[in-house]
Amino acid sequence: MIKRLRSSFSARLLAGGLVLALSVIGATSAYLLISRDRQTRGTAVSNADNRALVARQMLQQITAFQLHEAAQRLAGQEALRSLLAAGPSADAQLAQQLSGASSLVSLSRTSLLVAGSDGRVVFTTQPPSQPHADGSLGSVRAALTGRNAAGVEIVAGQLPAYDVAVPVLAADGRVLGAVVEVAPLSEQLDQLKVITGYPTAFIPADRTQLELRFTLGRTDATPDALSGGLKAGDDVVNATYTGSDGEEVAGSFAAIAAPGETRPAGWIGVEIPLSVFAGGERDDEITVGLIALLATLVLATAVFVFVHRVVRRPVAALERGVRRIAGGDYTEDVPVRSADELGRLAQGVNRMRASIADYVEELDAARARLDTSVRRLAAVSRALTTTGAGVAELERAVVRTAAGMFGSPMAALLCVRDGEDLLVRAVHGLDGVPRLEEWGVTEALLSGHGVRVESAPPGWHAGGLVAAPMLYQGAVVGALAVLTPKGALPLEGDERGLAVLANNAANALENTRLFELKADFLATVQHELRTPLTAIVGLLDLLELLGPQWDEEHRADAVRSARVSALQMCDMVETMLDVSQMAAGSLQVHPRPTPVAEAARGALAAIRERSVDGLRVDVEVTAPEDLTVAADPPRLRQVLQALLDNAVKFTPAGGHVTLRAGHDGRPDLVLIEVIDDGPGIAGEVLPRVLEPFYQVDGTATRNHNGAGLGLALARQLTELHGGHVELDSAPQQGLRVVLHWPAASEAPDEDDSVPTGAAAQVELA
Repeated sequence: MIKRLRSSFSARLLAGGLVLALSVIGATSAYLLISRDRQTRGTAVSNADNRALVARQMLQQITAFQLHEAAQRLAGQEALRSLLAAGPSADAQLAQQLSGASSLVSLSRTSLLVAGSDGRVVFTTQPPSQPHADGSLGSVRAALTGRNAAGVEIVAGQLPAYDVAVPVLAADGRVLGAVVEVAPLSEQLDQLKVITGYPTAFIPADRTQLELRFTLGRTDATPDALSGGLKAGDDVVNATYTGSDGEEVAGSFAAIAAPGETRPAGWIGVEIPLSVFAGGERDDEITVGLIALLATLVLATAVFVFVHRVVRRPVAALERGVRRIAGGDYTEDVPVRSADELGRLAQGVNRMRASIADYVEELDAARARLDTSVRRLAAVSRALTTTGAGVAELERAVVRTAAGMFGSPMAALLCVRDGEDLLVRAVHGLDGVPRLEEWGVTEALLSGHGVRVESAPPGWHAGGLVAAPMLYQGAVVGALAVLTPKGALPLEGDERGLAVLANNAANALENTRLFELKADFLATVQHELRTPLTAIVGLLDLLELLGPQWDEEHRADAVRSARVSALQMCDMVETMLDVSQMAAGSLQVHPRPTPVAEAARGALAAIRERSVDGLRVDVEVTAPEDLTVAADPPRLRQVLQALLDNAVKFTPAGGHVTLRAGHDGRPDLVLIEVIDDGPGIAGEVLPRVLEPFYQVDGTATRNHNGAGLGLALARQLTELHGGHVELDSAPQQGLRVVLHWPAASEAPDEDDSVPTGAAAQVELA
């Protein structure tokens, strides 16, 4: 039997065909799988590079900026310069003063160091458990030459830290000393883990064989794959290798310089498991195996038919037909002249031709769809990454992209959520400000569903509409809609492309808004704290220089003015601390029956105390002496002080402010109203007045001070007590603030308190 098979032409042809087919399929499969693996590794390394570079930028731009600002504020204080200029004899006095003020000049998770001109350490806030920095730090040496310095260095040969040093300069330019903010690198990298998405590590330049993984609490050996780039001092060192946990990873480390130098002090980076980027390789292997099996079976059948039915003319016709198909001509079938095996083979070839033609057509359609998707994604990327001029410009870029992403010229709308309505914020290709609710899609969009409408409502010169909700952290914050030209209908699949743009736009807009808000708030707080501080320092300098020449009345006026500025600064700091506690859920109130009139008088007295020249407006308090509410007395007084302060601040000289309270027909509720004669607020921005950090006039040249926190905190404290706030205003008609506060019932126990929590806490931006 075996001898017959060996001498059989069909068996030998079948064996040869099988070997050839398996070789080709095996080589092709290996090439595809190897290419897939290389692509996966390249993608992983590129992603790791981006995360490592982001981590470095956060240290060099955000952390360094914050540390420099903190160090610069302290270095600019006249008292510090005077004591450093006095030399070592004043070190004890300087350390004593800084000990009392260190919380105001040093950031959280950092340590402060003050050095004299000879490098001696005058004061430090470093914990005893940490290695202590001294005058040998590179940052200190650089600062003592009159230069600012920032970078990573090893404190006391043990603790990697990112520190920023600022020289303390005398009026004649002499270097009196240095102020250094030292941030342990372990804590900074632990914070960066939220941004990078993976634990960060540090490789010191003087010990490149060690990989310090602070967030995991261990030290590993540096992989050999990274040693070449580390020894060469490359800016970015990356590779794929087996990590310390036995898993294949892509590691990327970005160099970070030492203070005052260009050489790397080390490299910070991340390691990302390759499994995150690996696609369905197992599915690819199964698919390749099935294709190989199918090809083998088809080849075996063709060989047997060919061998058993050796007919020249039909075979020649079949050969010509197969050659035509192989050349890419799928227009004609192979002639079928018989119903036997050869005829059936010809029919099979014809079916194969039809299948290939259909498959090629599907491939062309898929390629066209892929090209369209690539263009759409490219447009989305350009719209969201090339616009840096703020929220308004980004909104305009998004609607321009939406209007042009489907090929033919279209119109687009971007709407933001306002309660149960969608307000148009940006328009492209339309005149005026249209109303999206006329299409009847508002409810569906607010519920998080995309919509497709094929007929426009009356008055709209459009063919149809496709719209997608804009989602941010799972919540609908707006919607993006595209209108097709008249006579044209939205295409199937347009919703998916628009949904990608809408969701990415929502994230980009929210991040841009938060960034602008943070920048405005930092500038506002810096301005508002500097104003009273400058007044205090100026008045104290005048007292020191001219006090002996002034009479008692002038000295008292100067002291009173300095005290008012100090009280204003204390109020602002206390407000920011309360807002921080509210956001953290740690602020508590202890409600008990509290007279409204007494709290109002206390609030008014506090405002008078903070006015140097007295109130320039008439303030009237009208509240029954026996009217009580369920409130924490200091917190109620704080709320009323914030409302009265806002009303007095915005009421012109000679105007009138009224605070009145009463039941208004409901025994369980007390209405407290504060009414002023100020300029009023437009309706479209009125709800935002109670948002943290918001100011109607947010420019740096505004006439009224404040950080935009008083009314926001008043609203939060009112809601924490179970009440709520209403606003009523119009331009040039003043502002009316109404507190709906629970009336007092039975007095609670002494230890009763209402903590901030999920039900009472007000979310801060």
